Amino acid sequence: MQGFTKSGVIGFASKATAEKGRAVLDSLTVAFQSHLAALDET
Repeated sequence: MQGFTKSGVIGFASKATAEKGRAVLDSLTVAFQSHLAALDET
């Protein structure tokens, strides 16, 4: 991340909300489910 930012932080924390955080985590959970299922099959 140093190529983008010295601190490693991307974005503006001041614009974050709990609702936005939940939406991101929900989206990642749905997107990652198929990967977890594939790992579980092995």
